[in-house]
Amino acid sequence: MSALPSSRLITTITPPLVLGVAHWAAPYLMRLPDVLMQSITFAPYLVFAVSFGLGVLFERKRTALASLWLLIVFWMVNNISSDSNVMGAVQFAAISIATLFIPLNLVVFAHFRDKGLWSWQGMLGFAIIVAQGALQYWAAKNHPELVVRWLNFEFFVNTGFQQYSAISQLAVFVYVMGFILLLKNLVLDKDVFVSGFLGVMVAMILAFQAGPQRDVYYVYMSVAGLIPIMTLAQNSYFLAYFDELTSLPGRRALNEDLARLRGQYTIAMLDVDHFKSFNDTFGHDVGDQVLKMVAAKIRKVGGGGKAYRYGGEEFAVIFTGKTAKQAFPHLSTLREIIDQTHLMIRSKNRPDKKPEVATPPVPPVRQVHVTLSIGYAENVYNFEIQPEEVVKEADQALYRAKQKGRNRISQ
Repeated sequence: MSALPSSRLITTITPPLVLGVAHWAAPYLMRLPDVLMQSITFAPYLVFAVSFGLGVLFERKRTALASLWLLIVFWMVNNISSDSNVMGAVQFAAISIATLFIPLNLVVFAHFRDKGLWSWQGMLGFAIIVAQGALQYWAAKNHPELVVRWLNFEFFVNTGFQQYSAISQLAVFVYVMGFILLLKNLVLDKDVFVSGFLGVMVAMILAFQAGPQRDVYYVYMSVAGLIPIMTLAQNSYFLAYFDELTSLPGRRALNEDLARLRGQYTIAMLDVDHFKSFNDTFGHDVGDQVLKMVAAKIRKVGGGGKAYRYGGEEFAVIFTGKTAKQAFPHLSTLREIIDQTHLMIRSKNRPDKKPEVATPPVPPVRQVHVTLSIGYAENVYNFEIQPEEVVKEADQALYRAKQKGRNRISQ
């Protein structure tokens, strides 16, 4: 299993960082003037609404459903009791239900696909959320004693747990199980939206542990709405600037970096030799494996080179501050590494799971030999030459390397 690329890693660790900052800043926020503190009580409505709107705008079903559900929960807890100074039985019942269903719903949302927001499945999801919120509101409002009795029993051990926590033992158990399931999903699928859900779950625990009678409750609620917004924004940035197959920066990132180039630099264009034959002979799945393998090697190019996927089977590398002579050894080493690497093509009847006892490969097994052709060009403090012209020169050098027999480097 490959590690998360740095852009994905940043998106993954953002929720815990935001939570840490919020936890550190909460005591200082409580010292703000009363006028500002009153605005904080309305902040969760704003962030949940914005998160829902962005989820709808970008057709991210999971973000939209989760944000709508959290908005309903926040409204229900805040408006179900008229006494804002003391947590009455009705509000306590609403919290008991909310803390139980928040982790359940987030685990379910995490397994949705971000497609078909306006399909019948998406509309059914919205309908279930609204109906679920209405039913919970009715139960807490009309039968609070029954709700508290059923959801707040101490089934682990009779320790007077509720004296220390606004969250029931049952809800804590569901939270722990939900956290484990989401963490497993994050590790296996590297889904950054799941990382956001984990952050939301922790923020909601902190909010309800503080209780609606404390101002810090609104701070953590706001953070719970802010995390999906940040995750969505970072994921949109990743999709815009990074190639999904190889995780390398894409064409848009290359164009922006080219526009910032000044002074001395070298640009190399790299192309996988005979790539069309890989697709024609073995299929596009093998072609994708070839591209990912090559991209993983190019990413590690030395000399401070930054790699990009230019398009198709073509890649680019920028050596900022390097002459062609300085960049050449690193390009030569990269070409040799690719030349010495072989991709194993397994039989189609290969078992899906690794057997407990190692067995010889199932024939037929073939090794694919992959090579690169490379062209490169430099600009040494000629400010009249634009980076795009250097790219064209490198591309022409690449064409000459192809003409000379491939698996070569040309300047």
